Amino acid sequence: MNKFYRTLVFVLYFITSDARKNHRKIDSKPHIILILADDLGWNEVSWHNNRIKTPYMEDLSEQGVRLEQSYVSPKCSPSRAALMTGIYPFRIGLQRGAIERFQATGLNTSIQILPQFLKTAGYKNHLVGKWHLGYCHKDYLPNNRGFDTFLGQYNHVTDYYTRKLNYLDFPPNTEAHDLHKNSEPTYEGVGEFATDFFSRKAVEVIENHNSSEPLFLYLAYQAPHMNIQKPPQKYLDLYKNSEDKFNKVYQDNLHDDFQAVYRAAAISALDSGVKQVVEALKSAGLYDNSILVFSTDNGGSADSSNYPLRGKKEQVYEGGVRGVGFVHSPLLEETGVKLTRMMYITDWLATLMHVAGLEKMIPPGLDTFNMWPSISYGKRSPRTEIVLNVDQDTFWNTWSAAIIVGRFKFIWGQSWLLKQKHEEDYNKQELYNLKKDPSEEINLLTISKRRGFVAPIRAKLMDLFRTQMAEADYPLLRSKVADPALFGGVLSSGWCEKKV
Repeated sequence: MNKFYRTLVFVLYFITSDARKNHRKIDSKPHIILILADDLGWNEVSWHNNRIKTPYMEDLSEQGVRLEQSYVSPKCSPSRAALMTGIYPFRIGLQRGAIERFQATGLNTSIQILPQFLKTAGYKNHLVGKWHLGYCHKDYLPNNRGFDTFLGQYNHVTDYYTRKLNYLDFPPNTEAHDLHKNSEPTYEGVGEFATDFFSRKAVEVIENHNSSEPLFLYLAYQAPHMNIQKPPQKYLDLYKNSEDKFNKVYQDNLHDDFQAVYRAAAISALDSGVKQVVEALKSAGLYDNSILVFSTDNGGSADSSNYPLRGKKEQVYEGGVRGVGFVHSPLLEETGVKLTRMMYITDWLATLMHVAGLEKMIPPGLDTFNMWPSISYGKRSPRTEIVLNVDQDTFWNTWSAAIIVGRFKFIWGQSWLLKQKHEEDYNKQELYNLKKDPSEEINLLTISKRRGFVAPIRAKLMDLFRTQMAEADYPLLRSKVADPALFGGVLSSGWCEKKV
């Protein structure tokens, strides 16, 4: 009898194990809403800091999956390139910093990017907001990279109300306009706070979408990138006390910089925008078959933005690269989850292509993993390491390499991207146990040399440097042919050769 029951239990175990493996299949192409914040810090959402007012995103993330170990590049253009291509920035020459306003470069046009893949599956692709992957040649522009429509800005930041930018590169000209509808300048919404304007236009995309076709909406906010002009009063009022004075934004032991309240208000405007987008999906009947992904492009830029993490934007410390993020979708199998599986921003390419039924089209040799099983039902992450940077500037004698291997992070050289120059850190070495020390307070190499552990990591980074690193595409010269004054005072393409 005992043998019979043991056999029965054994059989039932395998039956139930197999049942657990039969996870929900996404039968129809889901609508994909990809929302990217700009310079949003770890300490700038309500679930990490209850003084920040983001109640709707907190609810969405609580009803979805919070990504607590989702890594990004420490700078804007590198992150956006990684997101769109599934390739580490150091392999495509975009590791040094953001594409500057008048740099004659852009994301290599020979690389197929996410919307181009999705278009083959019948997706209608729309970009609302910030592009920042090059504009000096028309082939760099969103409409020539797979987007059916584009409404937004080419460069990194404009005035939140006028869509103007100031520059000193080509005196006496100092001001230009940067808001475009497809490839033409537009002045729609001038005077409206940029975050509210982009939210409104995203809602219009959803309202005008043919529900019989799959939708890809990439909503790339400028907020909370500084400098921020005074946000609408309704958002500022969220941070006032009964005496009509502003409350402290960050924890009592932290400094509130001069833009702290404006930044907090802009983040609350972003929260309102996300709410509007989800409500529009529901009203249009798209919500039940939708996946909403939210991420920042890099860490916050203010000293208090990323507490308790160390560092900030442009640094490979956790404050620069551990990004706020979540996924919300009725298609998730498990919700209410804080996911600590390691992932990198390149992984969205394989993940979103998977849910769109395009996994077989993912080119070989990319740096992207399908994270949907980890996100949807907690499967172990296929990713075991993240290469955060590999770069060398022989002119200034600077070097920066950083990698996460399991629970450890090794930083070799300067912690800043090489746009900044810290020659004295050329051979500095740091090792942190991120599981025990997420704030990176204890450099383990000051306790023990750990040669047996560090040597193979250094060897790997050197191999990547020799065999895979592309020279940083970071031209220093600013050509006068880029002056917006030559194009009617508008940031415009048509003044460089494209990269192929």
